[in-house]
Amino acid sequence: MNSEQDCHRPPDASATTGIDLGEAKALWESIMRNGGNDCQRISRRVALSGTALALGAAAIATAVSQAAAQQKISQADAKYQGTPKGDQHCDGCVNFQPPNACKFVQGDISPSGWCQLFTPKS
Repeated sequence: MNSEQDCHRPPDASATTGIDLGEAKALWESIMRNGGNDCQRISRRVALSGTALALGAAAIATAVSQAAAQQKISQADAKYQGTPKGDQHCDGCVNFQPPNACKFVQGDISPSGWCQLFTPKS
């Protein structure tokens, strides 16, 4: 901001749109570090906008990760069977989640079952 007059003018909409979360965080930290100067103090509007932006980004990230976690394939699509295939069985797979679940396949999974997504534990 170039003048005393500019520091008291609320930011226009173009200044607050299109900013990514990293830039917003850097801006927030910069403003908070320089809080002693009247021209550098954060306005209530900027604080609320920044908080809303951060909360919105967090909510979207949570929703996306939950949606990704819920997209499991059916046992039929995974060609799941309740018996092992040779020495390959679910409790020896990196995707098995004890006691009876899989990261990628829906429903109850037997530790002695098998599917085409089998990946041996190392």
